[in-house]
Amino acid sequence: PESVADHSYRLALLALAIAPELGLDAGRAAAIALVHDLAESELGDRYVDPAAPDAEARQRAKGDEEAAVLDRLAGRSGWGDLFADYRRGSSPEGRLVRQLDKLEMALTALDYERSGAGGLDEFWDSAAAGVGEGPVADLLAEARSRRPRRRENGMLVRVAPGIHFWQWMSPEKGYH
Repeated sequence: PESVADHSYRLALLALAIAPELGLDAGRAAAIALVHDLAESELGDRYVDPAAPDAEARQRAKGDEEAAVLDRLAGRSGWGDLFADYRRGSSPEGRLVRQLDKLEMALTALDYERSGAGGLDEFWDSAAAGVGEGPVADLLAEARSRRPRRRENGMLVRVAPGIHFWQWMSPEKGYH
């Protein structure tokens, strides 16, 4: 599985590569990317199900815990402002990193699918919802086009990266 460090590093590289193409400050975008999940390095990546009855309260509590950890870890370094920009999307760079965060999630799903994992459509759907429209959506569409093919003539197909073979599985067996 991907660590917080793996995710933040790849996100920072995406920000460095894409921000200048959009006329944005690449350094600020990369800095936002590097600190956006800093609290998760201590707390872990905790998912709050939006359908849960207490989701709003749990999300607030999670945000409060993350803010407390970030205050302690970031101190007076100014990282708190970068984190706040990410959370609020208060600058073009902050909004870009929010979109790239979703793109990076989809790229990770693509890596997992190329390794044989299935059932990752919810990650792709979440990425599409978080990216919206524009240049990052175009990159997401390109990544989506590179997903291993899953069905052909009613049969499930799994293609491993770098290995050119077809593995046929019966849909009746429930493989995906």
